[in-house]
Amino acid sequence: MVGPNLTDTVFLHGDKKADIVRVLMNGVGDKGMPAWGAILPPPDVDAVSDFTVSLIGKNLKSPFAPGESSVTSFPKGSVAFPLLMRTFMPTLGIDQAVFAHHDHGKIIAKYSPEKGEDVKGDQKPIDGVPSAITVSFGDGLSYCFDTTECRLLYTWSGAFMDMTQYWGAAAGGGRKSFDYVPIVIGPVWWRTSGPDPMQVPGATSAKPTFTGYRKIQNVPELQWRVGDVQIALRITPGAKPGESVCRYTTTGAAKGLVFALPVDSAERITADKGTRAGATLTLSATDAVQFTVIISPGEKPVVEAPKPRPKDNKANDKKAGKSAVEEKE
Repeated sequence: MVGPNLTDTVFLHGDKKADIVRVLMNGVGDKGMPAWGAILPPPDVDAVSDFTVSLIGKNLKSPFAPGESSVTSFPKGSVAFPLLMRTFMPTLGIDQAVFAHHDHGKIIAKYSPEKGEDVKGDQKPIDGVPSAITVSFGDGLSYCFDTTECRLLYTWSGAFMDMTQYWGAAAGGGRKSFDYVPIVIGPVWWRTSGPDPMQVPGATSAKPTFTGYRKIQNVPELQWRVGDVQIALRITPGAKPGESVCRYTTTGAAKGLVFALPVDSAERITADKGTRAGATLTLSATDAVQFTVIISPGEKPVVEAPKPRPKDNKANDKKAGKSAVEEKE
C-alpha cells in the first residue's frame, strides 16, 4: 500500500525541518511509524529531512498509480482469493484479559503541529488492536487475528470492512485524521474472552511470539511459537456463515496441549482429536501434531452488523471535505 502524500502542505506533526527530523528520529508510536534514530546515521537523517522539505507544496502525482486511485474503502476477498490485511482493528468490546501481552496507551496532552507545542486538551489512545491480521473469504467468513497474543479474536460474515475512516471516502480518498480503526460491517458470530485458551505444558516461556505467515493455495497460514513449540494455523470457512474451521499443526509439543476454552462459547467449539471435559480440551503429544477445531456460530450474532453507510462515490468525497485530507506521518 502506498504511503501518505508528502508533497502537499498538510502535516500533522509539523512541516519544518526540525519537525521532520524529530519525527524521523523518534517515530510516532501511536501511529505505527518506527523510530529511525537508532538505524540511520545523522547525515542520512539530515538528507532525508532536506529531501522531504524540498517536496512540500509540489503536489506531485504518484508514480505508482497515475490519475485517480482505484482503491475502494470497502475491500473484500473471496474463497478463491482471500484478502489479507495488516491493520488496526476494533476491539469490539473484548475484555482486557485477552490483551495480556499488549502495552496499553494512556491519555496524553494534545499536540499542535502548527504551534509546535502542547495545547489545551487531551489526546486519547486509539481504541483498536494495532497488531492485527484480518482476512476476508467473501460473504461466508472474515476473521481477526491478534499477532501479539497469537490468537483468534473474532469472526464475522457478510460485508467485510468500511475503511473510510482510515482511507477516506471514495476511490483515491485521503485519510481521516487520527482515526486508523476500520468498521466491521458484518454480523460478528464469535468473539473470544478471557486468558489465552492454548496452554503448552512444559514450555520454557508462556509468551507467544508471532513469526510470520505464508499462503498455501492462497489461504494464509499464521505461524508463531510458545517457548520451543512451533504452531501454525490455517482458518477457512465452514458450512455456515460465520463458521470457522481452524486447522492446527505443531512441532515440539512433547507434553501435548491443553485448551481452556472460553466458557461463554465452549459449547460451540468442537475438535476432531483429544479428550474433552467441560470447557477443557486435552491433546496428547500425538494428537497435537495435527488437529482441527471448528467454531460454530450461535443463533444470534454477538455483535450486530451496523447500519450500512453509502458506498464510495465522488459525492461522498465532497461531503467528506476536510475529513478526507491525507494524514502525514
